[in-house]
Amino acid sequence: MSEEEKKNSRREFLKKAAPLAGAALAGGAALAGCAGPAGAIGPTGETGPIGPTGPQGEKGDKGDRGPAGAAGANAFKLPISVPLSKGVLLVNEKICAGCNLCGIHCTLNKDGAYAPDIARILVDSFRFEEWDNKAKPCHQCVDPQCMRYCPTGAIKVDEVTGARVIDEALCIGCQECIKHCPYYPPRIRYDNVKKRATKCDLCGGDPECVKICPRGALTYYTDPDGVNTGYTGGNL
Repeated sequence: MSEEEKKNSRREFLKKAAPLAGAALAGGAALAGCAGPAGAIGPTGETGPIGPTGPQGEKGDKGDRGPAGAAGANAFKLPISVPLSKGVLLVNEKICAGCNLCGIHCTLNKDGAYAPDIARILVDSFRFEEWDNKAKPCHQCVDPQCMRYCPTGAIKVDEVTGARVIDEALCIGCQECIKHCPYYPPRIRYDNVKKRATKCDLCGGDPECVKICPRGALTYYTDPDGVNTGYTGGNL
């Protein structure tokens, strides 16, 4: 091949290669994601395929997690759709003496021991000099957050009473239900002996605490159509 032919061949090669090189450079710049505040497209939630993509940081080195969050979008529906409880414990605070007999009798009946720390109905402080010393039962919420955040499905609705009850065989003692109870103190307790959560199950529809209250401050209110009580998805 003559010197002139070599020059012509090289010239033709460069003409064909130029568009490909430009495309490669443009693609590399897009992937780098460092062209300004908007950056490139970041990934969705860590395990959630549904969440929308989010912009990368200013350095373009890491996409945000997007609204999907760690568990992905729609991990839970809002609100939880479960049957209403057929009953709920009501406290007449005007006559409740804060004596804690309800809590004592609860654990004697359920656990066979005096264990107020795990009573399913509690008095935050049963010292008579305290103002906030009224009985605080579980509200059997319309939208039970304890059920929402239980990772094992251990919290279920009792078929007879509608109470939100804990299946000890499925409970792993993670205490997520306690952390997410919308009331203070949380109406779910943690049993350090069993390493399980425990809560009011309405005693199968015949609450023992109501029977023992010396002043009649506790009432078991029922409605066959269900009671609209407790946390309802936004309003306490």
